[in-house]
Amino acid sequence: MPKMSAVMNSLTYVWINMNKYIIILLVFFSIVFTQSTLAAKNSKISRPDLIQAYLWLKTAGEYQVLCKQAYKLAKYRVDEYLLKNKNKSNNKLAIVLDIDETVLSSVPFFDKYIKDSNYSWMDWAKLSQSTLIPGSKKFLNYVKSLNIEIIYVTNRSFKLKKVTLKNLKKYKLPLNSNLVYFKYGKNHSKENHRIKIRKKYDVILYLGDNLGDFLDVLDNVSKRNSLAIKDDLFGEKFIIFPNPIYGGWDRAIFKKRINNFDKRMKFIENNSVL
Repeated sequence: MPKMSAVMNSLTYVWINMNKYIIILLVFFSIVFTQSTLAAKNSKISRPDLIQAYLWLKTAGEYQVLCKQAYKLAKYRVDEYLLKNKNKSNNKLAIVLDIDETVLSSVPFFDKYIKDSNYSWMDWAKLSQSTLIPGSKKFLNYVKSLNIEIIYVTNRSFKLKKVTLKNLKKYKLPLNSNLVYFKYGKNHSKENHRIKIRKKYDVILYLGDNLGDFLDVLDNVSKRNSLAIKDDLFGEKFIIFPNPIYGGWDRAIFKKRINNFDKRMKFIENNSVL
């Protein structure tokens, strides 16, 4: 019996200590789980549908090369035009280009917007923190050296004129503040601006990241694609830049601005977009 008692005591001792270790482990994993949950909550992505496009714009060497390639082509087209049309133009020569995702990058805005879809682009734009698109400054300085007018046509609100000019001046880009056209009201079309410009200038090139920077297009997917395929001016008089994160193509799908991820997914499911 003494031996049995000793065994029982030993088992009791082991059982008590095992419980202690189990409790310690439970507390440990509870702390780890809580910290992981908090970390996940703090790093929550409110627009996961934009992650791939955002990371590509922010990190991909291919994006950098495509932008530089577009500006190299633009330079070639300018030189070609001058060679073929020397002394043939009665009007002053000009190039017309968009600003966002053509000259200035909005990636710093998306650094914040990805995590908070309520973050206001208008508020961010007032900070004048857009960065330069690769190749833009070199090309614009070259155009200026040829005494060709540089005209910016943007869909930024006229309310942002002061901060937009400040952002362009920050990088010492060629700029005539009287030749920067802004959007009035809710109309996204730039056609009226282009018509006015063509009355005064012979436009060598149009540069932009959206079909609307070149043509008066509707917010309709099939019509946009049909127009783009048929038009042979792209690569000639029209130089387009890559932008997979926003633009007229997005409005053509959703018909209106939808920032909430769940609502966008619901729209896609209900409208057989995929």
